[in-house]
Amino acid sequence: MLEVDALECAYGRHLALDDVSLRVREREVVAILGANGAGKTTLLNAVAGLVRPAAGSIRYRGEDLIGLRPHQIVERGVATVAEIRRLFGPMSVMENLSLGAFASAGRGAASVAAERVFELFPRLKERRRQAVRTMSGGEQQMVAVGRALMSRPSLLLLDEPSLGLAPLIAAELFAALEKIAREGETSILMVEQNARRALKMADRAYLLALGRIVGEGAAKALAQDRAVAESYLGL
Repeated sequence: MLEVDALECAYGRHLALDDVSLRVREREVVAILGANGAGKTTLLNAVAGLVRPAAGSIRYRGEDLIGLRPHQIVERGVATVAEIRRLFGPMSVMENLSLGAFASAGRGAASVAAERVFELFPRLKERRRQAVRTMSGGEQQMVAVGRALMSRPSLLLLDEPSLGLAPLIAAELFAALEKIAREGETSILMVEQNARRALKMADRAYLLALGRIVGEGAAKALAQDRAVAESYLGL
C-alpha cells in the first residue's frame, strides 16, 4: 500500500531523515517509535505532502506522492491527524466533522461517515452541536480523528494521538482506533509516545533514532526484546 524508500528530508543544513524506508500493507497497523527529535513527525508530514523530501520516493498504491499537494493526497485516500489538531474552535463538532468530507470518497456519503464516527465516539454524537473550543483536550482529539475519518481514508496517519490526554480518555481513544483496525477498511501508520500501547495495537513497528531506521519487526517480538524494552518502554 505505502512504500517509502531511501527518504531524506532536511531543514536547512539539518538532515531530519536520512535513508528512511518503510512499508505499510493493506489492513495493517504500523507504529513508529523514537525519542523527541528522531524525525517521526517529519516522516508523517512527508507522506502527507506537508514536507518536500530532498531525496527518495513515497509511493501509495503504486503512485508517486512527492509533488502532490496535501489535499490531493487526501483525495488518494490518505488522511492525517496531526499532533496540532487545527480544529475550528468556534464551530460545532458537526461543522468540524463536515469539513473532513470534502474528499470525493466522503462527499457522497457524509451522513454514513458521520454515523460511523458517532459509533466510535458516542460522546461526539451527544455534543454534536457544541462549540469545539469548549470541549476537553481528549474530546477535541476525538473530533480530530473523526474529521479525518469523514474522508473515508484507506490509510490513516496519526501523530501522537494520546499526547496530553488523561489515561481514561486515552484508553477510550485507543479502543476506537483498535476497532478501526479490526474492521480492516483502514490501515494505520502511527507515531505514539506510549510505546507499550502502540506495540500492543500494531502489527509491526519501526524504531527511529536521529533520523534513521535503527530497527524493525513484528510488534510482539519488539515488545519482548530487552534492548527495545530498556530504550522505549522504560524497563
